Amino acid sequence: ERLEESTYWLGMAHLFSASYIEAFAIFDRYLGAFPNSPYLEDAAFRRAVCQYGQSLFAEAEKSLLAFAERYPQSKLLGEAHMMLADIAGSVGQARLAIARFDQAIACGDDLNIELYNYCCFRRGEMSKELEDFPDIVRHFGAYVERDREGSNLPLAVFWIATAKWQQDDQTGAMDELLK
Repeated sequence: ERLEESTYWLGMAHLFSASYIEAFAIFDRYLGAFPNSPYLEDAAFRRAVCQYGQSLFAEAEKSLLAFAERYPQSKLLGEAHMMLADIAGSVGQARLAIARFDQAIACGDDLNIELYNYCCFRRGEMSKELEDFPDIVRHFGAYVERDREGSNLPLAVFWIATAKWQQDDQTGAMDELLK
């Protein structure tokens, strides 16, 4: 009677215990067995998370891109873009990672504050890797302006000041720190 729900939650239990191979198999079967399920969107996302958790990045990227295309209004879209950004960053595609982190950040409050902060600061690291200091100033300036509850404003100000310093704007850097 509760096969659909119990199958989904069994997959979630395996996912929460980092048993990605088992969870993947369950979510993969689930997607075929219950095509009209209210859990379909979530199961598709969790299946991709299992691939990511197994470091099957090419497969995870394909699944996450398909998820984003199929569910463009999903509340999980920010997390999908974050994982896509991490995949791009892990293979040295810093510009693509930045674009994907920006997509995650643009999901607003659908991305919880911990993941939002992760995306913002990881994106800053990618810009630093590219030595794009004007971008760092713009990016963290926007972060400070948004001022979401739980944002790490002191660290963002430090990033802005450091980027200004790298651009030989020591006065601007000190002004940032003394605001």
